[in-house]
Amino acid sequence: MLELHSYISYTILSSVIVILFFVCTNLYKKIIIYESWVTKIRTKINSLKNSIEEIDDRNLFENDDDVGTIYEEISELIKNFDDETELK
Repeated sequence: MLELHSYISYTILSSVIVILFFVCTNLYKKIIIYESWVTKIRTKINSLKNSIEEIDDRNLFENDDDVGTIYEEISELIKNFDDETELK
């Protein structure tokens, strides 16, 4: 009787370990995918920020009232998104 309980315990434990292994492997793959996604987004954000700064290299947009307001809002959106996706 004791051997049967031992066999059942080992079987359950082995099953749990195998299931946990597959769950961890799946989660690890997802983390890798999300890390690459964040890296690509950060690269695009930096490119966008550099492009906007290149377009407005003489500060013509920043100094104009109407366009300057929109420029500041776009710059603020880029900065906020950049801060949120920052790798820590």
